[in-house]
Amino acid sequence: MTSEYWDQPVRGEQFSIENKRKYWETFRTNPTSQSLLEFGETWWAYRHFGDPAHFVRKRTLNKGYTATEMRDLLERAASKGPEAINEDIPGMGVATLSELLEVIDPSQYATLNSKSCEGLRDLGYSVPGNNPDKTMYSKFTEHVKEIVPKYGLEKEVDSTVSRGIPDGTENIDIAQVAFEMNHNDRFSFSLSNL
Repeated sequence: MTSEYWDQPVRGEQFSIENKRKYWETFRTNPTSQSLLEFGETWWAYRHFGDPAHFVRKRTLNKGYTATEMRDLLERAASKGPEAINEDIPGMGVATLSELLEVIDPSQYATLNSKSCEGLRDLGYSVPGNNPDKTMYSKFTEHVKEIVPKYGLEKEVDSTVSRGIPDGTENIDIAQVAFEMNHNDRFSFSLSNL
């Protein structure tokens, strides 16, 4: 089975990595409530709630934060390096914040969620808990970066993504696709078999 992770839905996800980045750029350059809600629709961490926009409104806009303030908080967090994981941003826990930081800068941030932790554990790595400090998150991100060359994941993912991996794709994004494939029964792929 092939997956067009960068431009098509994967496992029911409404938006791909490219679309997340497109919506981020729209929100970054034009921070309105509407552009924040549209960007929020792409957040995997809110998907299990059913209506991500509802949670964006409930956890940010209805708490008195403007779209501009939310954009500024995210940009400020992204400029801090690994300590960004401990930023207090309304409505965002570690999974959501790390996902958005990866959208903003995939060379520096990896999404820390159940899929990435499952994938790293399958490869024999220890993973941080729900409240990692900057050292634990930094180590987690380094592990995510290193598994791509160490286990040949670029080749594995490239053979699954029907149009191939786009040029310039960061190892963290490649690893996230591998985590999705590992977690999704539609793929005959298991990190524990590497």
